[in-house]
Amino acid sequence: MTTKTISYKDGYKYQLRGNPRSVLWSVYDDCYIYSLPKAPSTGISSGNTLLKFCGIKVINQDNIRLRINVGYAWDGASGPTIDTKDSMVATLVHDVGYQLIRQGILSEEIWKDYFDQLFYDIFLADAIATANKRKFAIMRVVGRARAKVRAKIWLIAVKNFGSMALKSPREIKHAP
Repeated sequence: MTTKTISYKDGYKYQLRGNPRSVLWSVYDDCYIYSLPKAPSTGISSGNTLLKFCGIKVINQDNIRLRINVGYAWDGASGPTIDTKDSMVATLVHDVGYQLIRQGILSEEIWKDYFDQLFYDIFLADAIATANKRKFAIMRVVGRARAKVRAKIWLIAVKNFGSMALKSPREIKHAP
């Protein structure tokens, strides 16, 4: 009897589904489009590159967009941390950016710092918005302060340790 095996990559915790609730997204039937604010216009291997689940499209110098297909899988925040709802969009966009760098579509020298800062900006905005929904004023103040500290710690972490994620593609494993 022949044993059938599968090949897979592990380490993913989330898979993109449904419709976003943010004005930053454009939604189509099969993908999300995220317009990159103040994106570098250099360091892109070609004007439009689409992988199976993500890609980048250059409309013009001031309009560069990420395309993230429904079904895209990512691992959320890495390291000794806890994933929260206010970190999901930031980790998604950051992971897509890092994947495009690993694939050689974007230049690490130009784009790594951009995606690290974008991670910080998105997370801070989402975490502050979450804190502002708290019922009591003191909880809103504490929540905003906590968001700023957490965002800064994560920014330091991705700036110092993010390069490891750029150098290590996920190993293909086999089972059984």
